[in-house]
Amino acid sequence: MISRRNTVVGAVVALVMSAALAAPAYADSPPPTINGWSESQFVAAAVQNGTDAATATRSWGDKAAMSQIVVKSTLTGGIDQAPSVGTKALAAAATGSASAWCSKQSTNVFGAVLIQLKVVQNYSYSGTTVTSWNTQVFPDSSLGWYFNGVILSQDFFSTGSGNPQGHHSSYRMAKFTNDFPSQYNANMWVQTTVYAPAGYECASGGGV
Repeated sequence: MISRRNTVVGAVVALVMSAALAAPAYADSPPPTINGWSESQFVAAAVQNGTDAATATRSWGDKAAMSQIVVKSTLTGGIDQAPSVGTKALAAAATGSASAWCSKQSTNVFGAVLIQLKVVQNYSYSGTTVTSWNTQVFPDSSLGWYFNGVILSQDFFSTGSGNPQGHHSSYRMAKFTNDFPSQYNANMWVQTTVYAPAGYECASGGGV
């Protein structure tokens, strides 16, 4: 036999559960900092890297939206000699080969790389003259961004040098696309310049 008291308690529990399910799921207020960034720092960095202030402000507190926004871009580079040739030997050698690279990365507030473009120039030299080259492109992307092809390529000997073939540049511009929440395209370019016998210089632009 079910008592009246049990019936009342059961009805109250059912009403509480019903109210909880019907209540709107309001998101908690964003914390004052996210991954060490304040809202003002996040918005300022986003604007500096190509996102408008209104979009950045709306994204604050929504980690999915924040993860799509670039807050930092870095440019790095290096040079590698042929395995059988050391740095000192390469600098003194009459002929040889080397490989120089430049890479630009755009990262979000959580430190993830959204888009990256690396341009590698493998070259041969004779004294202070670049005699041949072969350029490779290595793109990378994540979190909704994807590589959409190289849209501009230029290879040229730089002017203004005492040796007209003393340094050679490879310029590559790539297109990256993000379909979330709506399609957005960004162009990033990297230029790797090599100086015979063993020098290099990096330049970049564009990005998110």
